[in-house]
Amino acid sequence: MTSRKLPNPPLSSSDAAPQRSRRKLARIPIGLLACLLAATSQIHGADFIWDNGAGTGQWNSTDANWSGDPWANSPSSDAFFGAVGGTIGLDEAIIAGNVTVGAATGNFANLTLSDGSLTASTLTVQGDASNDGGYAWNPTLTMAVPSVSITGDIAVGRANLEIASGSVTADRIIASSASADWARLVVSGGTLTATNGIDGSTNGSVTFAIDLNGGTLRAPSIHVADREIGTYNNAWFTFNGGTLEATADNSDFITLYGGNENAYIGNGGAVIDTAGHDIGINANLVAGGVGGLSKLGQGTLILGGLNTYIGPTTVQEGTLRIHRPTSRMEVMPGGLLELGFSGSSSLRVLVIDGVSLPPGVYNASTHPGRLSGTGSLVVSSGYSNEPWPGVSDGISSFRRMKYGYFVHYVFGGTRKSDGDWPSDANDMADRFDAEGFAEDLASMGVEYVIFTAWHFNVVCLWPSAAMEQWMPGHTVNRDLLGDLLDAVKAKGIRVLFYTHPRDGHDMSAADQITTGWGGPGVGADPDWNLFDRQKWNDFTNDIYADLIDRYGSRIDGLFIDEGSAAGDSWKVVDYPRLRQTIKSRQPDLLMMQNYYGTNYSCDIGATEVSYWQSWVPGTNPDNWPATGRPMSMVMGGNWSATQVPGIYTPRYNTMEMFRMTVLRAGVNSTDGGGVNWASGPYAGGGWETGVLEQMQEMGSWIAPIRPSICDTFPSQSWITPPNSTINGLSNGIVATRSASDGREFIHVLTPPAGNSLTVPAPADGRGYASASLLESGNPVDLVRNGDGSLTLTLQSGDAWSPRNTVIALEPVTVTWNGNTNDAGPGTAAWADWMDNFTGGVPIPTRFRSGDNVDFTGQGAASVVPWVADFSVGDLRFSGKDYHIRPSGAPILTLASGRMDVAEGITATFEEGAPGGSLTLAGSNGLTKTGGGTLVLDLPSQVTGNTNLTGGVLAVRPGALGSTGNIVFDG
Repeated sequence: MTSRKLPNPPLSSSDAAPQRSRRKLARIPIGLLACLLAATSQIHGADFIWDNGAGTGQWNSTDANWSGDPWANSPSSDAFFGAVGGTIGLDEAIIAGNVTVGAATGNFANLTLSDGSLTASTLTVQGDASNDGGYAWNPTLTMAVPSVSITGDIAVGRANLEIASGSVTADRIIASSASADWARLVVSGGTLTATNGIDGSTNGSVTFAIDLNGGTLRAPSIHVADREIGTYNNAWFTFNGGTLEATADNSDFITLYGGNENAYIGNGGAVIDTAGHDIGINANLVAGGVGGLSKLGQGTLILGGLNTYIGPTTVQEGTLRIHRPTSRMEVMPGGLLELGFSGSSSLRVLVIDGVSLPPGVYNASTHPGRLSGTGSLVVSSGYSNEPWPGVSDGISSFRRMKYGYFVHYVFGGTRKSDGDWPSDANDMADRFDAEGFAEDLASMGVEYVIFTAWHFNVVCLWPSAAMEQWMPGHTVNRDLLGDLLDAVKAKGIRVLFYTHPRDGHDMSAADQITTGWGGPGVGADPDWNLFDRQKWNDFTNDIYADLIDRYGSRIDGLFIDEGSAAGDSWKVVDYPRLRQTIKSRQPDLLMMQNYYGTNYSCDIGATEVSYWQSWVPGTNPDNWPATGRPMSMVMGGNWSATQVPGIYTPRYNTMEMFRMTVLRAGVNSTDGGGVNWASGPYAGGGWETGVLEQMQEMGSWIAPIRPSICDTFPSQSWITPPNSTINGLSNGIVATRSASDGREFIHVLTPPAGNSLTVPAPADGRGYASASLLESGNPVDLVRNGDGSLTLTLQSGDAWSPRNTVIALEPVTVTWNGNTNDAGPGTAAWADWMDNFTGGVPIPTRFRSGDNVDFTGQGAASVVPWVADFSVGDLRFSGKDYHIRPSGAPILTLASGRMDVAEGITATFEEGAPGGSLTLAGSNGLTKTGGGTLVLDLPSQVTGNTNLTGGVLAVRPGALGSTGNIVFDG
């Protein structure tokens, strides 16, 4: 996994006072002097070693600053700088041969050259051979000379070269031959031109970094290292406010070696000027901050990499060709955006000529002159979650959700947006912007949020009457939770509250006595000699009761903090009593806790992933295991907003977060929840730098494939076991199934070499009729092989995405056409060996377990005998009345739980004599739609809610199963 470290400290020059003694040799280490001389032992001419002997700090032909001599202004004069640093002014037009700063033995003193002009044959900047990638500690040459012309190469090794101002031109910029590794080039101002390019591999493929922080870097090509941002010994190409200008056509303008071939766009953004040339960048441009990319100049820029930077992409001049949009694209007058892909691709914002376009589809036909190419851009109308049937069925709804956010908003752990801390809990609560927070969550596209009800010092974020009775002053005046629910639920986002039943260690000694905690113990434990367990649980249960009585019907669940990694919180918390307090008020409220060996009385446990655990930044993200529990992963500076603004904070990049979200969505588990990424907003609004932008980026990636992640269950056709990793996936896929329409989604996280993918036979025997790419809708060829496996082949022009390719599979729907009413296993039997259907796969006349089944009035038979155990997808009845009767004692498993009965039609499931009793089964509840009547006159083992959205549902006792509620929804 790649993390975001703080940017390297700015390069600085030594302010050491110049030496005043005249005609005195500088104290240069013997090793450094020898290396300086050896560096040009083959060059004939005068050697001048700077010692600032005249004390003027000036490089000219009059002051004796070169070991007792003045400078001889000649192309045969070689200049050496070593032990004496500071700022050196060039107060005349300096002409030199080779200019060498430092050597491989001993570091030179930080040096700044300023003023005047310099013409030289070569420039070498060399640090000690033991230096590594801790660039802030390596020596630095800073160039602030108005005009520098190097007719040969500039070579850098184990040192920093910063161009601060002026114009610098060289033939090439390369790695030094003396000791080439860990070179760093920084452009913070002025203009640097490398006539024949920048190449860090001239003396071995060494770590050569470029920081483009300002000014302009001009070159025909760049070839440098990528050792991945966030690792020690950093080396990368970072755009952070400067301009990169092309000086020649080049289809592979930036090439990188090592790492993942990533270049980084920091907070200052990237500006690329094609200057009349056609260039391509095939390296990946990824987030090193929140900056975007601006295209300047005539000519064409082709972005061919997997680009995941966060900020907007703006075409100001010329043509920008893309293979996939970023979340915000802007095309200004004079710019052209070429959509170099087929089909459509989604984004959050599209701005043409300064106007933000409304939701819709845009392409070359809608905006000629601004858009071209074969693709289309789809502007999403935003992200909202249509509420599923049920007012507060948190257990069922959580099973369907896979993408959430976990927010700690707590006094003592939440900064203001100016970096300071709120004065007290009321100040923090009053600053909370509920509407802005809801807008931010909606822009992330999350399905649910877990938000703090109380934590540190047990301060309730609502005016709790119960808390006022126990500990006055431990509530806030504002009903923050109520305001949050109003704003967030209006966006269709479901809400759970975070609570902590054993947080007494944060309280004052007086409050600890009042509540039964007794007094401080070791760590987060009470003083066991003084702890009153009965009193403490009286206190906590009163607070939970107040919370549920006030908000229970509006939330899906509670996160109940374990509080002890030893898994021994039962010593403090009476969990059976706590469950009774909560469930007696809201039976379907989900109770979830961080799992450390036991769930106590909670419904499910959650996996915490933070900086102290095994999923640490810098490791290979394709080796991270996705557990079978919901995963709470800290992606900001901490669980709450503790980082001061302006420092790029996310621990993981968007690609890593997105792929983990996809993987966890498909892991076989009934718990649901997927991944909830954790961080918190500032008091007063806003987020730690990069947090919101990165979550918005991920939301924009999820949007076009949302049906394959959100509102899904793990696939039962291709099962991914808990603790799977991307590298360990069989066939490189993970699969999900829509909870709403039964479609199957194959996520290809590790693409095959060719354009065909073969997956094993569906484990549940389900049949699939057709396949297509979910994002574009383009068809995918589907072939069922003799062993039941499926081969999926992309059409010409389509390609696997290295991020994730989603193939949607439509389940087979067969239509009943039996002709003989028969209460036993006869010609009209419903069985997979009888030819009583149309539309079957692979045999057109037969049903397979897992198929959807339509009864449309075809065939003469209306009494249908069920003769074996089968699973069925959706059931739809129209055309005439039907009776489903058993033969023997079969079990009918409702895989989707959906039955639709058309207006005026009655469909009856009944125990039929003399054959036996048919029993319904399934774990997804029952949803009855349509205006007709469904009669259930038989026993049922179905678990989950029964949702009646239309028509009539007639049941006998026991026909709705033993768990769940009856929900009337229309």
